[in-house]
Amino acid sequence: MTSDFCYPVVIYHDKNSVDGPLWIANFPGLNGCWAEGTTRESVIEQAPAVLQAYIEGCGSAGCPLPVAPDTQELMSADAGEVLIIAASGL
Repeated sequence: MTSDFCYPVVIYHDKNSVDGPLWIANFPGLNGCWAEGTTRESVIEQAPAVLQAYIEGCGSAGCPLPVAPDTQELMSADAGEVLIIAASGL
């Protein structure tokens, strides 16, 4: 039986990207786990699938799922909008 795995994501608008303005959804502490798009809505929509792929990669590699960083600390860092994303756990 699987359960939901919830993890914070930081969403921000990079106006100075080489490819032009981008919205980025970054999962802090999950190396290589992020999404980008031209709208805030598109990266929020992509985020659960990106997190799901990371979870599946951990399962395939036999790695434990990391502990999520403290949401309040992320908000205090003022790096962007912090949301909680859920995906199916292992």
